[in-house]
Amino acid sequence: MQKIFNWVKCMSINKKLIISFFIILTIPGIIIGGVSYQTAKTNFEHQMTAKAKENISILNTVISQNIEEKFVDATYFADILTEDTYLNGQEEIVRTKLAQYIKLHPEVEGIYIGTETGKFIRTCLKSF
Repeated sequence: MQKIFNWVKCMSINKKLIISFFIILTIPGIIIGGVSYQTAKTNFEHQMTAKAKENISILNTVISQNIEEKFVDATYFADILTEDTYLNGQEEIVRTKLAQYIKLHPEVEGIYIGTETGKFIRTCLKSF
């Protein structure tokens, strides 16, 4: 410790001023930089979390709408296609309705219907 005091006493005023200005200017700069970094990091994390929640909400809405639309379509087919439709030999009418559905909904690759008695009708317009 004594050596440090002796070293400081031996320095010229010019060196003492340079060191003191360096310390006075560097320490606040480091503090400001650290605080700014922490603030930016916190804000970034909050923004990312908020955007992720927003994207999840949008995705949830889109998925719910798509499932609801398909549920309505399935209910429609369940109402118009009964066991009598198969028994009366109207299988070609059923295939036509299924083909129309596929043409109206380009996201659908294929559609099929099965009955309790084992009757199975499938319509697929896209080739694999």
